Amino acid sequence: MTDDSRIRPWSVLHACDEVRRIGDLLECQLSCGMRPYLLTMSGEGISSALTATSAAEPLEAKSLLTAWSEVRHWRKAFDSAGTDYEIMHVHCFPAGMTAARTGDSFVYDVRAFVEQLATASDLEHGSSWMGRSFRVAEHFVLTHASAVVTHTPAMREAAIKRGVRPECVHMIPDPVEVTDAPLLVQESETITVHAPDAGVVGARVDATSEVVNLLSAFRTASENHASLRLAIAPDASLLPLAKVSAESLGVADRVLWESAPFRSGDIVVAGAIDRKHRLRSYAALCASETCVQAMQSGCAVAAADAAGNRAVSPNGEALLWFTPDQPDALAAKLSLLATDRVLRARMADAGLKHLAATRSQRVVGYAYDQLYRLVSRPSNDVRPKLPAVMAMKPAYGAL
Repeated sequence: MTDDSRIRPWSVLHACDEVRRIGDLLECQLSCGMRPYLLTMSGEGISSALTATSAAEPLEAKSLLTAWSEVRHWRKAFDSAGTDYEIMHVHCFPAGMTAARTGDSFVYDVRAFVEQLATASDLEHGSSWMGRSFRVAEHFVLTHASAVVTHTPAMREAAIKRGVRPECVHMIPDPVEVTDAPLLVQESETITVHAPDAGVVGARVDATSEVVNLLSAFRTASENHASLRLAIAPDASLLPLAKVSAESLGVADRVLWESAPFRSGDIVVAGAIDRKHRLRSYAALCASETCVQAMQSGCAVAAADAAGNRAVSPNGEALLWFTPDQPDALAAKLSLLATDRVLRARMADAGLKHLAATRSQRVVGYAYDQLYRLVSRPSNDVRPKLPAVMAMKPAYGAL
């Protein structure tokens, strides 16, 4: 069903303000035979920022007034674009507003709503008059797009609550590279428990309690498993308290106070909110990058039962769930994984298979192909469809 030969070589114009964020998508579409091109406010071209691509990087916060002023620049960029394309895929509000006002058919890709980008760094307040006005403006964009793309179930539901028809909202996860090579579990005398999401000071989670609960769970799990080690990198403001807690629990000599690379055979604790999104007002709408990276690395994952982890594995494939804020529940999962090496290996293998089935370039590319087929079909919509002409040179050099 995901045979690359069935994917059309779509000519797709990607309008975006943060080019590095869509690098993985461009690479995915290129690998599937599509022809993606870039359009920024400065015109067509390739940004050197693509050399460091990551859809999981926190979105850059900006003033709402800045976002609105960019609409004028996007109008000029659209007018000057000399590209013939089949699909316009828009990745930011100003470009979406421009496309909606001109009546073009376009796909609107949303990771965070426009007023959330401002509240992410307290530049504006989403409940202010300005925030409400931008919410209304983005509703215009959302409801005039031929299709809306989200990347998590939570964001899809949020878009529907904002008035987008359910049949127009498509949830397509970000693509990841998945190796076809057999999983090799590294033999080691120690088993590292990684907790990259713990100890980040943020408004949505009590970081102090989170660290204390994690250390308590690790103490319980390590009582019968001397091979366990914990890798945790709390914020500097929490480090002294964390070290005192580790001393009082008698595990200080087993804790590494810095991040460590994931290795196959290790255990990863995926917190309720991903470390990279902890400070963001839209954190609950994001998928857990920790979960994805752990699966890619061949690790067994103990995951907090939260939206970000559910976005990666809705039914819990390759994960052991635990209830946040319950150290005994986490301790039980860590003890089970530390005891059963075969279980860790099976979970690691299941994680790679789950990523291959849901987020590989081939699977995601096929999903976009089906979406583009849907929006390119003739309909009674009064908005003109994009011309089926392909002439621009593909952006192979960027990748």
